Amino acid sequence: MKKILPILLILPLFISNCKKSDPILFEMVYAEDFVIPAGLNPFDAHYFVLKDIPVGTYLSARNLTADMLNSITPKAANFVNAFAGTAGYDFIREISVRIYKDNENDWKEIFYHFNVPENTEDNLGIIPSLEDVKFYLNGQTYNIIVKLDLRRAPLQNIETQFRFSFGAK
Repeated sequence: MKKILPILLILPLFISNCKKSDPILFEMVYAEDFVIPAGLNPFDAHYFVLKDIPVGTYLSARNLTADMLNSITPKAANFVNAFAGTAGYDFIREISVRIYKDNENDWKEIFYHFNVPENTEDNLGIIPSLEDVKFYLNGQTYNIIVKLDLRRAPLQNIETQFRFSFGAK
């Protein structure tokens, strides 16, 4: 009984801190292509800038602005090799995906993957962050920087489709 008492005293704290998050009203889905060139130096960080991505009609079709929503958060992302089976993403050690509007130094990390497994094939899932990005999606376009830290050089060019989505709440 003495061992159970501390657990019973702590249990209400866990239950009271559980709050439901806002439901996702709709999903904003995007896909951007870029090429990871063969022979990149594994001792340097490599940046791929995806500029002027259109926000689309996700908000205007619903007569909304980003300010009317509680939040817009990263939901899911992955890298997909356009030529499946030709090369995997096992040469990547870490990924950081950042969103910005006009100033490259004013960014938020929206997706990441640290310690990418060595057995990664041609479809690599990337973990969403908890950042609210509605500030970056309240205009016509936004920009993304994909930062890659490598464990070794890729042996061939990899035509990559970066698929990602945001959840509007």
